[in-house]
Amino acid sequence: MPPGVRPRALCVGLVAFDFLLETPFPIPRDVKVRVEGFVRQGGGPAANAAVALARLGVESRFCGATGDDGVGKDQVLGLELEGVDVSGVRTVPGAPSLVSFILVDSDDGSRTIFSSLENRPRLPADSVRFPSPAPHLLLVDGWEADAQRDAARWARENGVPVLLDAGSCREEILDLLPRCGIVIASGDFADGFSGPGRVEETLESLLRRGPGLAAITRGREGAVGAARDSDRVFEIPAFPVDAVDTTGAGDAFHGGAAWGLLTGRSWRESLRIGSAVAALKCRRPGARAGLPSASLVRRFLEA
Repeated sequence: MPPGVRPRALCVGLVAFDFLLETPFPIPRDVKVRVEGFVRQGGGPAANAAVALARLGVESRFCGATGDDGVGKDQVLGLELEGVDVSGVRTVPGAPSLVSFILVDSDDGSRTIFSSLENRPRLPADSVRFPSPAPHLLLVDGWEADAQRDAARWARENGVPVLLDAGSCREEILDLLPRCGIVIASGDFADGFSGPGRVEETLESLLRRGPGLAAITRGREGAVGAARDSDRVFEIPAFPVDAVDTTGAGDAFHGGAAWGLLTGRSWRESLRIGSAVAALKCRRPGARAGLPSASLVRRFLEA
């Protein structure tokens, strides 16, 4: 990154609207349940990462699909208010915008998500328009396979690094792997990919499939990373915080790690930054309210 140039990132994928209810777990059946808190907030992996990057000072652009209903308008407005460029958003007439209902355990901040992903608006192939000047990094979340495949091809042809958020082990994610130089996978993905407890095998396999940098996030157990040019697997401990809600922690991690790479940090340090951004996010409910500024991340890491 040339000195004095503001980093630019393009995030392509899912945008949602989250309705969160905080309540004690387990949830009993056929009774009235006391709710300790209610939050209405924007969501979606790539959209949340775009907001995280914008708060960290990156020139952030989002490309995804919304419906032409009131929820879709709120999704776009929420991104605009965060300073995210939404000129790449496509509105699909007649399609219902994606809504998620999330139950948050008031005891430890863990959550259960209810959503109807199959009925969401879709981003057509060849619909991603790249800004000029080009972004310094492309982030994809595996939820708009055709559009993301085309975008990843363009990025690689133009020397733009591609970071894949591998949240679950699906065919769309596996197809994107060879097209991406960086992959940050969830523990759920790793379990589905290689089997439970086989983290190192998953990292080795991911690196053989194309990416030069790979990591797996494991919640409170921290993250594990590796690089193709090194035979060492390293661990990044999770930062201890009093978690209010873990919704969007992975999205925050991806945004933080991307910011680290965009600002010239090493892979290990970028993952440490990702861990810090995720920890700070968990201190407030919802996927976006707790996303930190760059100055807050620096103070947190120094402390």
